[in-house]
Amino acid sequence: MRDPSLLDANPTYVSWDYVDLSKATMQSADLSRSRMGHANLTGVDLSNAKLREAQWAVEWINLTKAILVKADLTGAHLDTATLRNAVLIGAKMRGASLAYANLHGARLSNVDKEAVASEFSWPVEANADLAKADLEGADLTNADLRGVDLTGATLYDADLRGARLDGAKLTGAKVDGARGLPPSLRP
Repeated sequence: MRDPSLLDANPTYVSWDYVDLSKATMQSADLSRSRMGHANLTGVDLSNAKLREAQWAVEWINLTKAILVKADLTGAHLDTATLRNAVLIGAKMRGASLAYANLHGARLSNVDKEAVASEFSWPVEANADLAKADLEGADLTNADLRGVDLTGATLYDADLRGARLDGAKLTGAKVDGARGLPPSLRP
């Protein structure tokens, strides 16, 4: 598709495999319970979209530079998805699963505060890539971030109380105002 637009589309329960929706405009689309695999959604605009319980974890999903501002990802499965430089500002992520997802450079600031605690009880895998991720103000209380690469991440005003950070890489991380960060990890 060339510059496809699915504004306000409602293809609930649809299964899309091997699609190329790169740079598509899908603002406010309802993709709840949809299934997707081997899909290219590079640069797609899913602002305010509903992706509740979407199963986008079956196979490779490329959401590089995707715009998911205020998207509802409640219960969505985006395991193994590539979300490099994606923008998830204000997204609702209660119960979302992002196991093995690549979030390098992703912007996750102002993620729904009620959801963040469960968001980071996703299985964040050891050696997960959150380098340069924007986690400003995120509630990471009791998050298991062992071995996670947070190199250059923005953690301003993040709450890290009780977070497990053994082996986490925080080189160059911006931690001003972060609560609960052990003194040994402060620059």
